[in-house]
Amino acid sequence: MDSEYVTVSGNIPHENNLGRENMHADETLTMCINGLIQNNLDLSKITKGQKAQDKVFPQPSASEQDCCWNKESLENSFLREEGNIASNNTCPGWAEGDQEDRHILQNNTTIGADKESRVHQGMGPTSDNTPGLIQRREYAEQQDKKRHGKESVMHELSLLVQKTVRNSSWWERRGLDISIIAFGFICAFAGFLLLASSDAFPFLLGFTLLGVAHTVITVKGSHLASHNALTESKCWSKFWIVFFLEVCSAFTAEKGAHAHVKLHHAHTNIIGLGDSSTWKLPFLNRYVYMFIAPLAVPVITPLVALSLLWDVPLKVALRTIFLISLGLWANYWLLINISGFQSVWSAILCMFLSRALLSIPYVHVNIFQHIGLAMFLPEKRPKRMQQMSYGVLNLPRNPILDWSFGHSLINCHVEHHLFPNLSDQLCLKVKPVVSKYLTEQHLPYNEDTYLSRLKMFIRQYEELMVHAPAITDLVGIQ
Repeated sequence: MDSEYVTVSGNIPHENNLGRENMHADETLTMCINGLIQNNLDLSKITKGQKAQDKVFPQPSASEQDCCWNKESLENSFLREEGNIASNNTCPGWAEGDQEDRHILQNNTTIGADKESRVHQGMGPTSDNTPGLIQRREYAEQQDKKRHGKESVMHELSLLVQKTVRNSSWWERRGLDISIIAFGFICAFAGFLLLASSDAFPFLLGFTLLGVAHTVITVKGSHLASHNALTESKCWSKFWIVFFLEVCSAFTAEKGAHAHVKLHHAHTNIIGLGDSSTWKLPFLNRYVYMFIAPLAVPVITPLVALSLLWDVPLKVALRTIFLISLGLWANYWLLINISGFQSVWSAILCMFLSRALLSIPYVHVNIFQHIGLAMFLPEKRPKRMQQMSYGVLNLPRNPILDWSFGHSLINCHVEHHLFPNLSDQLCLKVKPVVSKYLTEQHLPYNEDTYLSRLKMFIRQYEELMVHAPAITDLVGIQ
């Protein structure tokens, strides 16, 4: 090229490929103008390669030179993905379905010229520590805070969390959680061996090990896999989602991941979308729902999965049916051939009872952490920070539940909803950062004990689980 050109780039300060996300066009236009003015560039020296764009966005006249932008750069650098699952190329912590605030972390950008433009300005190919670049970055951040107001809160928190993630080892990011899941498989095999004992204590120990191991594999494993927290590879992520959800959990991977990631996370506590209403069975008595009905979850799960296959491609439906059948048959085969069960029905009964060992706290956890908190109308959806701080609750640490379900489902649920791609161990590591920051911003950081929530749900069962929820309107915050 024979002339200098200007780029508006989003340089994200993270070693992973974060992907390029959405930004409102009017905000980007302002950033472009500020960057151009900051660098004292001659707008008449736009590259010849922009002539195609000039047909739609013609070169400005002398009186309009402060209103020029590069259409292709805007469209390609800041994409809006309404309710999509974050890809594996995003950094741990991207929020799936975050339609308004996912771009905030990416606003730590360098506005101005690229290497050729720096050469034109006499700066040379400089590093990110060049005074000119630092000055432009600081200026852009100041303007960002002025423009976004409350949105800059999510920006700042994202940078703090990202710094913690960057300083974490592979063991903290993924290794520990993978080891716990692998240990779950070892415990499951030990459980099958102990069930062969004729003595009561080894038999009960084997039954307990089998039940806890099944929860680790199906709840913790499936949850981390659905958020791509086990690996950065897209192919392996898809494999683990199918393996944990269909083979181990006897549920459909497509419907399960869609309901959890694209609905529950993208629209947390939004009425009619992610309001946890699927957990409500208003025709059941409070005591039946809280303490008896959860025992039927292992039986109901594959039946619900089969009912959801009518609108999926035939190939996917056949795969799901085959893998669910394979998982159930493998469990039954191990009970017959390893544990030594003589009766078919006794083996089937043991299989479903062991799977139901922690189903009661599983149902409780899913309703305690969202129902009874702030619910929002779709047209009055708050910013992501407010949505999660008002609509999500943490339970205290519990060795059994933390190990079986994972920190992101128990004592770090707020952190998990703000940064869904973080592993359980990373959620625990960033917990002090998130809680401190929300407190400093005078935003709620909901925490309550398991027993307290249980008493509340029994006492207010009609209000919480039968009637329509009250609507929250954050006046003055949106």
